[in-house]
Amino acid sequence: MKATSRLFVWLAVVLPLLAGTSSYGLNLAIGDSYYLGSVVQGTPADPDHEAAYINQLAGMAPGTTANNVEVIPGNPPDSNDFTRSNNVFGALPDAEFLDKNDAGTPLTFDLTGSTQYILSKYGQGSLVWFLAGYTGSVTVASSFNGHGLSHTSFFGGNVTVPDGGATLVLLGAALSVLGMLRRRF
Repeated sequence: MKATSRLFVWLAVVLPLLAGTSSYGLNLAIGDSYYLGSVVQGTPADPDHEAAYINQLAGMAPGTTANNVEVIPGNPPDSNDFTRSNNVFGALPDAEFLDKNDAGTPLTFDLTGSTQYILSKYGQGSLVWFLAGYTGSVTVASSFNGHGLSHTSFFGGNVTVPDGGATLVLLGAALSVLGMLRRRF
């Protein structure tokens, strides 16, 4: 019985620590679990339009396509083709521009946790990934549809983040108390 109580206490302490870590080296690709979708032409490629492209993809049902969409209210529909991946992410936040790397290089970036989306622009198209909550290095593809990387844009946004382990701590504490009460009665 003592071993069971110790196990519960150990789980209550260690699991929240493990749940809070998310440092990965990700190689982003079409079809991976972070892939949100693509925009072909992807023009214009200014931060406002790119945020609107991401929001369009985020609002689409998985596995669908759209074209001639009015992505910025009041502007005429553009000729971009949107293809949403089959990945299901739940509620996605609206994209808010953070930063842009215009150099086309490097292909690997270090994320600090504030980035929700990455949009990589390649000549006649853009690829978008949803990375909320991840920190560490991320590598994007060097080409898409025969075009090299033009730039990479980073977007934040407000998203509901799962608790950092408080539920596990409370569960562990409750199970520990139950274990102690069982010994007494």
